[in-house]
Amino acid sequence: MLALLPGIYPYLSAFLLEQGRYRDWADIQIARRISPGEADAAEWRQVAAAAPDMLLPLYHQAIERHIEERNRDQYRIAVTLLHELRSMYERKGSLSTWERYMDNLLERYSRLRAFQEELRGGALLT
Repeated sequence: MLALLPGIYPYLSAFLLEQGRYRDWADIQIARRISPGEADAAEWRQVAAAAPDMLLPLYHQAIERHIEERNRDQYRIAVTLLHELRSMYERKGSLSTWERYMDNLLERYSRLRAFQEELRGGALLT
């Protein structure tokens, strides 16, 4: 079935969600480079309700991808996703993991002034 992607994607996605195979669903989203804003909203809500931890890697990947685009509009999208990711970590009770992730992100992209400005504007950087 995977060889038939992307044409079979809607059917495969529905099948995986019906079977409760959220990790496989998330893996396909990652392979297809689907961002949270691009994903089917109903599918996203279903996974968020049943297995919210499966969405974390999708957010991480999308944030990195937007930052790597190296333009201010993409930085703004990354900051919006960072806010959503932070709220997910808060609900999970893993703020220490969130802080480590942010420290790592700030260290890797310390030379991107526009990104740092967007983080300050989004109240993610003090």
